[in-house]
Amino acid sequence: ERELIEAREREKRESEVLKREWAKTMTKKEWQALCKVRQTLPIYKEQTALVDAIRDNSVVVLVGETGCGKSTQVPQMILDQKIESG
Repeated sequence: ERELIEAREREKRESEVLKREWAKTMTKKEWQALCKVRQTLPIYKEQTALVDAIRDNSVVVLVGETGCGKSTQVPQMILDQKIESG
């Protein structure tokens, strides 16, 4: 049980470090420019629905045209949500 407690504490510390680093990244001009580009992709407007569907279901099938952001933006959306939620 002690090992489990230590592992959770270590995970919490690592999560806090990641959140701080993420906050720094989000203030950089390069990141902000990239975010503007991301917002132009068709998949962007479905971000909340996609992240919710992935969270709430064991399997999600995503179909979209080439270049809509399926393979690049969905993983980033998941990562963003995990970092934000801790």
